Formats: sequence, structure tokens, C-alpha cells
Amino acid sequence: MSRVNRRPVLCMGRTRTPARPDVVQESLWGTPVAAEQPPPGPAPINDLDLFTSVVKAATEPGYVLIGPAERVFLRDPSIARDMVVAVPRYESDTVSQLLGDGHLAVGGYHQVRTEGYGGWARAVLVPQPTHALLNRWAALHPLG
Repeated sequence: MSRVNRRPVLCMGRTRTPARPDVVQESLWGTPVAAEQPPPGPAPINDLDLFTSVVKAATEPGYVLIGPAERVFLRDPSIARDMVVAVPRYESDTVSQLLGDGHLAVGGYHQVRTEGYGGWARAVLVPQPTHALLNRWAALHPLG
């Protein structure tokens, strides 16, 4: 198989413009401005009830991260001590956001089992400042 030489295509002495140029729109007074594009990835979670339920679940029974993609699983001690079950996408996104924001932390490795997997997973920990934050919120308003 021959190798294809990929060079920019010249059009009348200059390179062709990119396939998707920056989107430009007019401002309130008619001056052109670049339109803001939403950042890639899931939208940030801004739900206090979801935040508190995820932090409480991270405390007991606890979350684990499996594999290089760090898929989120929840421990299920009702089945077996080392058994984990997959969580819904919205809960997984919330755990990922809280890990990124520093409200949760990644801990050590633990042996776990799930349907189709048996191996090592990293524990998700709740730092003391996050516990203190929940206690302050609970003092202001009882959390379900």
C-alpha cells in the first residue's frame, strides 16, 4: 500500500480556510464578536440533593473506580463484601465532577468483583473538608 502525502491544499496561492471557521455573530450594537461555544463534555452538576446523596453514598457503602477509564461502581455489601454494581450515568458524572473539584479523592487499591470482572479497583474517599461542608449545610437546612 502506498503512503498518501498529506499536505495543505493550496487555493490561488494560499492555504484553504479550515472546514469550520469561528462562528461570528453581531453584538447588541452591531459589532461582530465570536460566539461562545459550550465546553466539551458533560454539563456541570448544580443539584444540591444529588451532591449530598453522592457524598453520603461515597461515605457508606462507598464508590470504586475500575480500569483506565475509571468507570464508577458502588459497593454492594448486601450481595457480598467485595461485590460492586454499576451506577447510572448521572451519578457517575457527578462522582467524576466531585473528584475533579476536590470534593472527593482517590484512595488505595482494593480487590472487587462484579458481573464479568474480578480484579483491582481504586477506592473513592471523602475528605474531611467535604464532611464539614455537609455538616454546615445540614445545620442550615435538614438534608434528606
